[in-house]
Amino acid sequence: MRQLILGTAEHPALDQATLTRMHRLRHRVFREKLRWNVGSDNGVEIDDYDSLDPYYMVALEDGDATACWRLLPTVGPYMLRNTFRGLLRGEELPERHDVWELSRFAVLSPAQRYNGQIHLSDIAFEMFDRLIRFADERGIKQYVTVVSTSVERLMKSNGITLTRFGDGQVSSVDGVRSVACWITLDKRTRAMVSNALLGTRTA
Repeated sequence: MRQLILGTAEHPALDQATLTRMHRLRHRVFREKLRWNVGSDNGVEIDDYDSLDPYYMVALEDGDATACWRLLPTVGPYMLRNTFRGLLRGEELPERHDVWELSRFAVLSPAQRYNGQIHLSDIAFEMFDRLIRFADERGIKQYVTVVSTSVERLMKSNGITLTRFGDGQVSSVDGVRSVACWITLDKRTRAMVSNALLGTRTA
């Protein structure tokens, strides 16, 4: 059975064991699979932003973390501001209470192929649905994120409204073609997520 948890480290379900599973998942995805230049110690990936009391979204299946996301408000330190500022591509830095950053998106389940097209996995759509509800609860208008161009294409092809920052040019981050994007929670994004969830529940 799958459980999707969203909260800070103070959330009862996000105990140390669960957080460790999440950091091990990040190590497996970013260090082992994608070969990103991220810090890792004894099989767990943790960076300075994890000390800022972020919100985490963690999917648990059979006691193991299979997907995660980190959420930080843009009124304090966050990755686009303090690590990837060059990806702004000339646009003004977001620093608003109604804009939050998404980072460290990791999913073990691969994207699925239907009718010759690549689709996000079921858990990814569940996570987007929770992001939308979290935004509505807290007055968040947009999310920002740094993604590879392959992930950008995957999200856009699945109906998520993404807009690149600034002049829209691609940058290289540790050899990975990357962009900073706005994620807009417009009617199209909401409808695509809702329809995808409906499809998985009736399949």
